[in-house]
Amino acid sequence: AMFLADSLTRKEQLSELGEIQVKNEVAQLELEKADIVIRIRNIAFYSPIILIFVVIGFIIYLAISLKRTRKLKELLHQTHKAQESERMQSSFIRSMYNDVCAPLDHINKQTQRIRITSLSPVQKAECSKQIQESCRQLTSLLDEMLEKAYHESTTESQETPPD
Repeated sequence: AMFLADSLTRKEQLSELGEIQVKNEVAQLELEKADIVIRIRNIAFYSPIILIFVVIGFIIYLAISLKRTRKLKELLHQTHKAQESERMQSSFIRSMYNDVCAPLDHINKQTQRIRITSLSPVQKAECSKQIQESCRQLTSLLDEMLEKAYHESTTESQETPPD
């Protein structure tokens, strides 16, 4: 009978031990579940913050790149403008040289003619008249050139705002 009582007691103890082990395992699983929930909440909290910082960084990068691109475009535009100005200036100088050379050449020829050959007073007066006309043409060309340069410089200074 004692064996039977010990066996029953042992059976009850094993049953209680089994229940305690099950409760212990359940408690451990609940702790693991709580730990996982905390990790998920942390990830859910920090992910948007990190994403916001990444987006802000990308926007700053784009803004800086856009500003740099605009500066480069403006620099390229100014370079083209300066090159065009140099071409126009060279063309203008060649044109003025050709326009100025003709009256100067005519003045030189008439002066040599007066100096080298003996001319009658009528011929000298005609040469003098031609020299005066060439001087008038030359003066007129130079006046036009200065006026054109003045107008171009005032127009250019009005178009270009100060930095």
